[in-house]
Amino acid sequence: MLPTDFRLNSRSELRSEARATELAGGSAPAVDPWNRVLDNYGGLSSAAGLGSWLWQRQKQYKDLQPRRIRALVRAESDLRDYIEGGTVSSSFPRHALEVQYHGSPVLTLTRGLKREEMHSVASVTKAVTAVAILRLVQEQKIGLNDDIALYFKEAPHLARPLGGVPIRIRDLLQHSSGISYSPADGAIVRGLSGLAYPIGRQFRPAREDHHYSNFNYYILAALIERVSHKSYQRYIHEDIFAPLQMQHSRIPANIRGAAGMHSSVADLAWFMNAVFGKRLDHPFLERRYIAEMIKKPDHIPFHPEMTYYALGVRVQLHNGKVSSVFHSGIWNGMFGEMRYFPETDAALAHIGNPPCFRCAGVQSYRWQSVALTNEYLRKIKQVFSQPGSDPAGELVIKKQ
Repeated sequence: MLPTDFRLNSRSELRSEARATELAGGSAPAVDPWNRVLDNYGGLSSAAGLGSWLWQRQKQYKDLQPRRIRALVRAESDLRDYIEGGTVSSSFPRHALEVQYHGSPVLTLTRGLKREEMHSVASVTKAVTAVAILRLVQEQKIGLNDDIALYFKEAPHLARPLGGVPIRIRDLLQHSSGISYSPADGAIVRGLSGLAYPIGRQFRPAREDHHYSNFNYYILAALIERVSHKSYQRYIHEDIFAPLQMQHSRIPANIRGAAGMHSSVADLAWFMNAVFGKRLDHPFLERRYIAEMIKKPDHIPFHPEMTYYALGVRVQLHNGKVSSVFHSGIWNGMFGEMRYFPETDAALAHIGNPPCFRCAGVQSYRWQSVALTNEYLRKIKQVFSQPGSDPAGELVIKKQ
């Protein structure tokens, strides 16, 4: 359950306790430049872009440096030109992208898809399943290091794991369970929803290596049903989507935790801000569980420049620090990705329908769009930065 004083009447109310105190007339620090602009901007002009909006109002915000606003406008133009260019248009006939800074939309680009229009986002579903599991851990209903065999007595092979190494909930989340993408028959567990959840057999002991498999997340969805006494669909709708006001997201009745969620760029970007951002008075996940979620698996050697799969999300490091946390989903006719940038406390979400998801244009888009968005966000941060302040902070992975 959420704290009894958790309130999120609208996404525009995303603010720190100091900000809330100030709005109430209390003795909080002076409003920072971003919050001053946000009062007037409010994300309502994100189709035009924050940079363009500021450029037209320089006289109103004389304390913001014009050269930094110009740099922001250029970065915004670079991102817009790329997204609206021929290469992306041919790779994604329908496409939507949204960038949110500190929880507010600053740029929304759409072609054939509205910002709140739902579309299948494939394996992005796994990140939502992972957050649901961590919520149950936070509520002390399960533990990350619990042996999964304790919860599924009707799958006796789980009690006889390869190498005698128990499969933990953590192993399922980070795809280190030793269960393959096409496992040998194990057992079938029926959920409250009536769905059949396959509990596959291992092809190698747990924690030897990473092997991406939907079957890990089928088991996690079955676990959610067993522990919460709700169907997976109902739990996600009532305990994730509803409190976060994700009104443009849904789980079809036949979805089993690994893929198939429908969502919008507005909701996906907001989800990443709500989970990983620092602007909610009462975070959806406590910081210690965020630390668990992005922790490097023990079996993977550390490198300051690396990307690894953690607990339901991929984590990208640069100079040993987390540069982004993300999950992608791509298949025939569907693409989705949501990404959080700790350096700028910002999020990116994009959705599209690539006719050829393996084609070079799609693969190029996946890194180029992120690079341009990252540069755009850095320019926003520079516009609103104050001496000695760093509102975003860092997520740091310690060498293990």
